Amino acid sequence: GGAGGAGGGGGGGGLAELVARLNVEAGVQNGTDRDEGQRARIADTLAAIEGFNRDEAPARRDLSGTDWVLTYTDSSGNSSGKIGPFLGRVTQVFSAEGGGAYKNIVSFGPLAINLSAVTEEVNADKLRVTFVDMSLVLFGVTLVSKPFPPGRSGTWRMAYVAEDLRVLYTNAGNVFVLSRLDGGAA
Repeated sequence: GGAGGAGGGGGGGGLAELVARLNVEAGVQNGTDRDEGQRARIADTLAAIEGFNRDEAPARRDLSGTDWVLTYTDSSGNSSGKIGPFLGRVTQVFSAEGGGAYKNIVSFGPLAINLSAVTEEVNADKLRVTFVDMSLVLFGVTLVSKPFPPGRSGTWRMAYVAEDLRVLYTNAGNVFVLSRLDGGAA
């Protein structure tokens, strides 16, 4: 849902059409079930969407208090929501207090794996992501929490950022597409 508007300017209905195509091409399993041909078509669609980016400094966009859901990734790691044979719902929740703090949450009904991290600007289109800890939560109760070693980090290149859609590439070369859950303005 919610990515149909994809505010950010340019091209009349072209952007909305591309976002609708992306939502269909991505499927309903975060991209984990896409084959190479499908992934190539999705990459072409993403390149076209990125052409609509009008934000000169996408890494500076304030995401405080926003919630996002993973629409697509080409990652086969846990960040895709796929853990063994199970596929969870992946959300990204940014703290309302700001400071770049967020949680990646992979939910399997009442069970969730939470990864806490902090982003900081590297330059106009790149963020450093420093991982803080990972916890296992059942029915809202933290069962175990384990800190990451100090300095454990990666980077995100923010390729497209709008009110309701984000496209980012990790330093490992994976793409992540997230759609806004909470509907408000970023």
